[in-house]
Amino acid sequence: MLDGHAERPPGRDVTTLLRRTARQDKQAFAALYDATSGRAYALACHLVGDPERAANVTQEAYLTVWRTAPRFDPSRRSGLAWILAIVHGVARSTA
Repeated sequence: MLDGHAERPPGRDVTTLLRRTARQDKQAFAALYDATSGRAYALACHLVGDPERAANVTQEAYLTVWRTAPRFDPSRRSGLAWILAIVHGVARSTA
């Protein structure tokens, strides 16, 4: 608990941000990027082995997230898992 407010589980926040992103909410997308891009970039680095290529993969993945957010289904996987799957797919397609 911080400042008298209960902390929200991170996964729930990502889901909420993805739902808002699906409605073309740019502020939600920026918050989603801030909350998840570190993990996405780390995965991209692991997959492609080069920081510059990883940055490009991450950028392309977030463009895909923006375009495909309406397809996100929280009953199938967490928001973070969905984003990381996109990163993985982009990394494989650029190999």
